[in-house]
This record gives sequence, structure tokens and C-alpha cells, in this order.
Amino acid sequence: MDSPDYNEFYCRHAMDHYAGWKFNIAGSTWFHSLARSGLNGPPSPEEADNLRSLAPFANRASLVARQLRETRVQGMVDGLAAAGLSALIIDQDGRVGLATPGSERLFGDTFGVKQRMLWTTDLQAQANLNLLSQIARRRASTELIPNVVIRRRDGRRPILIQTVPVRGVGLDVLPGARLLAILIDLNADGSAPNQQLRQLFGLSLAEAQVAALLAEGSSVAEIAVARGVEEITVRGQLKALYRKLDANRQSDVVRLVERLRPTMGHISRLR
Repeated sequence: MDSPDYNEFYCRHAMDHYAGWKFNIAGSTWFHSLARSGLNGPPSPEEADNLRSLAPFANRASLVARQLRETRVQGMVDGLAAAGLSALIIDQDGRVGLATPGSERLFGDTFGVKQRMLWTTDLQAQANLNLLSQIARRRASTELIPNVVIRRRDGRRPILIQTVPVRGVGLDVLPGARLLAILIDLNADGSAPNQQLRQLFGLSLAEAQVAALLAEGSSVAEIAVARGVEEITVRGQLKALYRKLDANRQSDVVRLVERLRPTMGHISRLR
């Protein structure tokens, strides 16, 4: 027999004989079969009858397993939503397996999910979204997972996607899940840590450090002392910050910097 199923499940393990059936549950293919090596010969008629008698019970067990998985997935969605996170799960096929309501609210004409694949009109960001899918398909991948910046055309600040692998007990809760992606709307009140600020808004290292110190409650004078520069230098860097961050005052910068810190804490706990 020349079929993908036969080649994948039987030829690989030198099983020359098998009897069984496959069926679909909610788009997933399930197999139940009895397989034997060439040395042991094909299943006997009696064994085939026994297998046939087990079919209703096996089908029912598969359905229950599927329902249990769906319950776990829904519980994960509810938990992420309750934590205030906009999140996506990318599965072992590189496709979006679930999305919280918060993430769906960020979808629009320039970013979203099509045929269960993440897409954007931002070509540079699309290349990174494709890379996320490739990483998800590599089961044992240890490569660095990039942040993805989705730039929008309507003048709003970008969406930042930060992704971590699903490992350990997470695989038990979400079978088939590979990556957890957190979506952060930088147009909302708040901001990002130094690295993200530099990446998103083109800040210099000095400007990012000034923004971080402001968020920690430091005054202009204290920042000058901490950085070993004159206050006039810090004020000049503040002006550059206002321009690049589209901010009008120091409090705007502080809110922008504080935006990502709680989210990063949630990501660490979910690893």
C-alpha cells in the first residue's frame, strides 16, 4: 500500500500487516489499529473480530479525549484573558491554535489571522511571523525567538509580539502547542523597556536609559548624576524622547515605559 498513513506509521516500524480504522473528530484524524511485523504474520480472523468489537468503545474514548483537550484549551484562554493578556498559541504546524479575545481585538486591515496563519501587510514583520511558524514546526528548536514589531498605517503606535516556547507541563495542558505569543498594543497607555523602546522608536542607548530612569521616579537632576552628565544634556535627550515617542510631558514617557513590565512578568511565570 502506498499512502502517507501507511508509510508514516507502519513502514517506519517494519509493520508489514495491520488492521484498523481511522476517523475524524473536529478536523483531527484519529487511528485505531492492530499492527504486526512480517515475522508474526497478519492478524487472524478472530483478532480482527475482537478489534471490530472494540471500535465503539475506542471511538467513544477518542471523543472524550478530544472534549477534555478542548476544555483544557478553553481554560487556558480564560486564564490568559483574566490576566489581561492578549495572547496567541502557535501549534506544532506553525498555525494559530487559539487566540484570546484581547488579541482578536487587535486584528484589522493590516494584521490578523488568515487560514490560521499570522499575516501582516508589514513585509519586514511578515518575514518574522513566518520565522515564528518555522520555529514552532521544529520540535526541538533552541534558537532565539525574535520579537516581532507590527507597524500600523493609521498613525497609531505598533503592536509588539513577544513569544516564548511552551514546555513541560504546558505541553500536557495544551497538546500540540509550541509557542505562546503575547501581543502588546503600544498605542494604549503605557510603554516598553529599554530594548523594545530602542527597537520600536529608534532611541539611542542614552535616550532609552533616560526613559527607564524616569519610569523609576528619578528627577532630571538625579538622572544627570546617575549618568555622569550635565542636566542640560538630559533635558536635550528628553526633547528627543518627546519627539520620537510622540509624547508631550515626562508622565507620557513614564506610562510608555511601564506598559511592558507587568506583561513580561506574566510571560516569565508561564514558561
